[in-house]
Amino acid sequence: MSSNQPIVSGLPRIPNRSLAEEVIYRVEEAIRASVFKPGERLPSEPVLAGQLGVSRNTLREAVNTLVDKGVLYRMRGIGTFVSGPSEFMLESNLERVVGTSQLIRSKGHVPGQRDFHLIVEPATESLAKKLQIELGQDMLRISRIRTADNIPVIVSEECIPTELLQGVALPYAAEGCENWSIYEYLAEAGYPIDMALTRIRSLVADRNLALLLEIKTNQSLLCLEQTHFSNNYRKPVLYCVNYHNDRIVDIEVIRRG
Repeated sequence: MSSNQPIVSGLPRIPNRSLAEEVIYRVEEAIRASVFKPGERLPSEPVLAGQLGVSRNTLREAVNTLVDKGVLYRMRGIGTFVSGPSEFMLESNLERVVGTSQLIRSKGHVPGQRDFHLIVEPATESLAKKLQIELGQDMLRISRIRTADNIPVIVSEECIPTELLQGVALPYAAEGCENWSIYEYLAEAGYPIDMALTRIRSLVADRNLALLLEIKTNQSLLCLEQTHFSNNYRKPVLYCVNYHNDRIVDIEVIRRG
């Protein structure tokens, strides 16, 4: 019998998929068939693994891939959900200076924060230059994770010269707050933000940023380095570096001719 038989065109090959790939295919088919709808929470891991007849490890591998693809998203302590119209994209532009809390509220979501820490420390050479203060001069340094509907979206590092804060108490109470606005705090101190110089960089998440944002290591991020000014002060009033999960935060730049 000849081995040189003609190949029949028009017939798709039978896919040779791993179990995890088969789970991915089945879940995506279920979403297309509206078995799982956008915004809907998937069954628990043991239940879904049982329905599909696979181990929990196989299911977890498949779900992780679907999260990476943006088909699903996780809410810590709540569950895994189907992406779509019910999942949000925080779209912003750089034409106006808008605080993170205000941006999240304007999109119909609830702003929040985690892991709020503050410390008064001497400015390093680099930060002193950014804030236009003397080397070693005291500054307030705040680090936190900004959330929208309890989903981490931004890791933020913020610095304010303490010489601006003579008329207000340091915001130690913010450590226990569900949300706190640094723009509102500066306005209370008499320095509302009027302008910001922004530098945008693209980078990938290292292990620490990935852990804080609950994403995969090496996922792309947008880094916004911003120096803020108030008309009531001749020097910068705030310097911050924000690491954005670019699958949730979408930034556009308006350019005028």
